[in-house]
Amino acid sequence: MRLLSERSFSEGLADSGDFSTIAPELGTSGVIKVFANANFRCNGADRLMFLRVNGGTTGYKGFALFNGDASAAEWRDQGFYLGRNGWSQDASVSAEFTIMKSEGSNVISGFGMSSFMHADRRFLGFQNHGSYTADGVFSAQVMIDGASVTSGLVRFYSL
Repeated sequence: MRLLSERSFSEGLADSGDFSTIAPELGTSGVIKVFANANFRCNGADRLMFLRVNGGTTGYKGFALFNGDASAAEWRDQGFYLGRNGWSQDASVSAEFTIMKSEGSNVISGFGMSSFMHADRRFLGFQNHGSYTADGVFSAQVMIDGASVTSGLVRFYSL
């Protein structure tokens, strides 16, 4: 694995920058591995965590199954869906996600897992799957929509 980028969270966002200058070979095909952890205040609501590529905010097919102190299946189209906190509780999250794109295809697929530990010690563990249509992966970001992140780090690797 080769480290592409390491970013701290700031106001709910950890931006990787532009992969076309960091690793131009990833544009049309390749594998990117993402590791993220964060502590965040939810400001009285459940907050969704996403991985987004190329600045895209719609058109994803993102699914997550979760277990722990609650169980359900959810889907979202605003990014590769990495999971969420529950019960409007502040939380700590750890996530691992892989995105892949094959030469000659315009489908970017992804899968991963995440764990959300809440302030009252309740837990949600997610399995995540998704896809997005694009000509390549030129940038990516991890975000927790509407959260106030107090600390956290995201690392992007190429394989």
